[in-house]
Amino acid sequence: MFENANTAEEKLQELLKQSNVKDIQDCSEGLFWGIGNYPMKDCIFIFRREDKEKYIRVEVFPSYEDLRKEKAFFERMKNDCLEGGCFERLGRLYDWYENGTKENAPHPADMFYADAIKTTEYKNVWNLEDNEFKGGDIVTCKDNLPFIYAGKWHNKFDNVTRYRSYAGIDSNGELDMQYNKAWRISCNHGRIKPATEEQKKLLFGMIEKTGMTWNKNLFCFQKAITKDMSLKIGEMILVRNTDKETWKPAFFSRYTKWNGETVCNIIDASDKKFSQFIKYDNNLAYK
Repeated sequence: MFENANTAEEKLQELLKQSNVKDIQDCSEGLFWGIGNYPMKDCIFIFRREDKEKYIRVEVFPSYEDLRKEKAFFERMKNDCLEGGCFERLGRLYDWYENGTKENAPHPADMFYADAIKTTEYKNVWNLEDNEFKGGDIVTCKDNLPFIYAGKWHNKFDNVTRYRSYAGIDSNGELDMQYNKAWRISCNHGRIKPATEEQKKLLFGMIEKTGMTWNKNLFCFQKAITKDMSLKIGEMILVRNTDKETWKPAFFSRYTKWNGETVCNIIDASDKKFSQFIKYDNNLAYK
């Protein structure tokens, strides 16, 4: 879902289309509602645009008929009334459950506000936002710790936004990396931001030490290449002799054999040899 939608409004229209919601009505207070058929038949579809329409909250409830079958839902509502004083909307909902008919069913706005108190398990929730980042972007979250962004995940039960990451630096300063499988990272909503060049260099330097490199085109980790056999004389390259060394820029001279191993010579006065050599351009291990 939402594969071709980038803005909150585009995502909303895609959701409305999938649910086949046609007759959308304004129920005041910035709320709109209609009856749809996704994720359940005759469900009550309610949404509200916020933050200059960059954010849209959508809540989908069971049909009135199915909702009245949820005894635990209304028993909890009754307890809320007894313990904390009955909110007007809450009271109208419970009165309808006890004595009402389909004809005098509560206003959808009553459900949107009253149910939000403690009963998220009785509804489906979507928090639609404009896309700020795409998969593979290097971003930071809390404590300015960088990670490779893999998407957003929202838990409707605790109403917390989390992000998926292919790899990132955890709060202990260690690399948290699950090869080719996105993992979840908790992050306060709105605090995600692009990583700085220094943060990117730190993250990819730690990935490099595992012997892997990040393929930004295939969205996966691959074994790092340490010998490029397609180099041409005068081409700018990166060289080193061990995995623990930092890559250094140089200009390729020629391939030679040294102790039975193919090495490369670089253009300089001493004609130095290196056992690891890769192209400079677009090399994530260095950048």
